[in-house]
Amino acid sequence: MSTIFRNSPLPRYYQLKEIMRERIRAGEWKPGDLIPSERELGETYGISRMTARQAITDLVNEGLFYREQGKGTFVSQNKITQQLIRLTGFTEDIKARGQLPSTKVLSASMCPADEI
Repeated sequence: MSTIFRNSPLPRYYQLKEIMRERIRAGEWKPGDLIPSERELGETYGISRMTARQAITDLVNEGLFYREQGKGTFVSQNKITQQLIRLTGFTEDIKARGQLPSTKVLSASMCPADEI
């Protein structure tokens, strides 16, 4: 999705959030990159500045972006954070961020069991 559809049942701010998430997943925006301003996003996607602000604020609250006063809004590092609004598992959190969860065995060994 790279267009905001006016007739969509999805709110415009939500559509913009998904567009911005996709730009990160596609590698267009990397950690530390400055994202376009609210005004620029509004002009690019034909939405109001307030709609762009709502989308950015939601993504800041989710930890995907961070703000620096006087500088702008930046893409966050790929930190794994768990919000306490709703308790979820690690796998669900990773999938919600558009990443693929996996495991890796670092070592395996055998040892005798303790006697009972």
